[in-house]
This record gives sequence, structure tokens and C-alpha cells, in this order.
Amino acid sequence: MNQLKNILPGLISLLTIVGCGQSGKENEMGTTTLPADTNLGQAKRQTIGDKKSVAAEQIFLEETGRILLLELELSNVSLQRASHPELKAYTEKMMGSTRKFHEQLQQLATSLSYQLPGALPSRSQLQVDEIKKLEGQGFDLEYIKSILELQHKTLDNLHGAIRFKKGPVQEFANHQLEGVNKMLDETVIIDSLIKKVNPDQPGDDLLRIDRKHIK
Repeated sequence: MNQLKNILPGLISLLTIVGCGQSGKENEMGTTTLPADTNLGQAKRQTIGDKKSVAAEQIFLEETGRILLLELELSNVSLQRASHPELKAYTEKMMGSTRKFHEQLQQLATSLSYQLPGALPSRSQLQVDEIKKLEGQGFDLEYIKSILELQHKTLDNLHGAIRFKKGPVQEFANHQLEGVNKMLDETVIIDSLIKKVNPDQPGDDLLRIDRKHIK
């Protein structure tokens, strides 16, 4: 009996030590699960962010591609129907700039494994069909008005793409911005020349305000 009394304190001490060791291991395991969960959550958020970025880039490529196609289609009509002599010269220069822009956009899209629209949507085709019905001063005014609107849309798209995360699309937008701004300046000048022929037409003051707002 005395021997049992002597052994019991030692057994109790041993069990206490073992229990503390197990608790320490559980605490160590618990601390390793929190960083793992945090890393998983970050990975999920990163994946979602990447998908949104890719979607925004594809929208930019698609919308800009359609705008450029419409510019080219309207300009083909202008070469045949423009009555103002300087408008035809402007159209040829603008088409060269737009073709180059579209070619570079196509190269960018191809590098990203994305296909640009190959044809105009029905609404844009209807716009081309309607302008074909116009002649003389009426055509000149409607054509330059349409080009101004399209160039403003292109600038909006470029300014939006500049805010994308750093990458080929963002760099492309930065590179194209200066050229589009210069072409818009020339479009505003031609617009003013055409309206001088018909002073009853509203001026381009509102367009100039929008132009400054976009810069």
C-alpha cells in the first residue's frame, strides 16, 4: 500500500507532462491552418480579379474593333459621295490612320488568342446604308458628324483601357492615344470648314467642350 502511494505522484506528473505535450501539438496544428485558409482565399480573389481583367480587355478589343470597322465603311462611302474637296483628302488620310490602328489592334488580339469582329453588327450596317442615301452637303455633314462621334467613343475606350492593370492592352492604349487625339483635331477642323459652307448648321463648340473634357 505504501509502495502504491509512492508511485501515484510520479504517475500523475507523467500524465500531466504528456497532456501538455499533446495540447502544444494541437496548438501548433491550429496555427498552421489559418495561413493556409488565408492563402486559399487570396488565391480565389486573385482568380476572380484576373477573370474580370480579361473580360474587360476583351470588351475593349471587341468594341474598338467594331468602331474602326464602321469608320472604314463610312469612309469608303465618303470617297464616292463627298462633295467638299477637302473632305475627300481628309477621308483618305483618316482611312490610312484607321487601317493602321485596326491592323495593330488585330495583332494585339491575335497575341492574346482573341478574335476581333469580322463584320459590322446590324445596327452599324443600317447606319452605313442610311448614309449612302445622302448626297452633297447633306452627306458631308452627316459623315463628319458620325466620324466625330466614333472618334470620341474610341477615346473613351482608350482612356478606360489605360486604367487596366499593366500589360499589353494597357500599353497599347497608351501608345494609340496620341494618334487618335491628333486625328480628332483634324476632324474638328474639317467639321468647321464644312459648316462654313452652310452657316445654318450648329457649330462644334459642344464637341470642343467634350474634347477638352476627355483629355
